[in-house]
Amino acid sequence: MHPLHRVIPWLFGLVFFLTTALAQVRAVPPQGPSVLCYRHEPATRVLCRVEVPPGGPFALDSTDTFYRNLEMTIFQRSALARAFYLTFPLDKQARAFGRVNLQQRSRRQAIWAEFSVPPSVTSFYAIKLGPLEVKDVPLNLVLPTSYQGDQGVSYLDETGFQLIDGDRGIAPYTASKEGNPPAYEWVGWSNKKVVLQFTLPSWTAQTPLKRISIGTFRGSGGIELPKRISVFDNRSSGAAFEVDPGVYPPETPTFLELEGLFYGPNIVIELEPGGEWIFVDEVRFSLQ
Repeated sequence: MHPLHRVIPWLFGLVFFLTTALAQVRAVPPQGPSVLCYRHEPATRVLCRVEVPPGGPFALDSTDTFYRNLEMTIFQRSALARAFYLTFPLDKQARAFGRVNLQQRSRRQAIWAEFSVPPSVTSFYAIKLGPLEVKDVPLNLVLPTSYQGDQGVSYLDETGFQLIDGDRGIAPYTASKEGNPPAYEWVGWSNKKVVLQFTLPSWTAQTPLKRISIGTFRGSGGIELPKRISVFDNRSSGAAFEVDPGVYPPETPTFLELEGLFYGPNIVIELEPGGEWIFVDEVRFSLQ
C-alpha cells in the first residue's frame, strides 16, 4: 500500500474481492485545500475551485487569471481562461464574467476558474487569480459530468451536485458551516442501500481512475459508516470493499479511499448501511 500524499493512512478491515485486483479501503482525515483542480470533458478542460479566504474586498479580472508550469513561465493567460460561479449542468458557456467583485467577507467563498491544459500536465507550479496565488496544485481529480441516484431523506441534495461540488461537511451534523443551515453539506439516507450512478468524462473509458474517495462520518443519532461499498465500472464485474467502522473516531469527517482500476464513463457505487443513517458530503475520483 502506498502512503497517501501529505496524510497518514489507516489500513483497516478485510478486503473482499469480486475482481482479480487487490482492493483496499483507507481513511484519510479531513482536508481543507485552498484549490481543487479537476479534469473534465474534454480532457484538456480543467476546472479549479478556489476558496477565497475571509477579508476583502477581492476584485478579479479575467485578464489576471493564469497558471504556470514553471517558476518564471506563464503558460496560459486568461485570454483563454474564464472564472465563474459553478452551475449545473456544467455548461461550458455558463456564467462567464469579465470581472468579479467580492466585498468584505466574514467567511470563505468559493469561485471557479477554467483553463485549457494539455493532458500531459499532471500538476501546476502555481495558479493565479488576481492577488491570490497558490503553488504546487495537483491535477489528479476528475469531475463527473453528471450523477443520479437515491435522493436523501430529510438531508437532501439541495443543488443536484452537492456530492461533487468540492464543499466538505463538518460534524456534528447539527452544526452550521459558513452560515449554511445545519447539515447543509451532507446528504443522508435512512435504513436503505444507497445506489449512486456517476457519468465520468468519455476519455475515462481508456484512462482508468485509480482511487475513489467517499466523504462520510459516524456520529450520534444512528449515523454510521457504510459496512460495505461495491463499485461497478465499464470493464469489470465489480469490486466490494468491507469497512470496519469501529476503527474510526466518532464525529470526525473522513474520506474512505477505494483503490483499484476503475474505467468509465459509467461507475455505479452501492453503499450498504451499517446503522440507521449514512451521511455523504463528497465523492471524488482520482487518476492517482
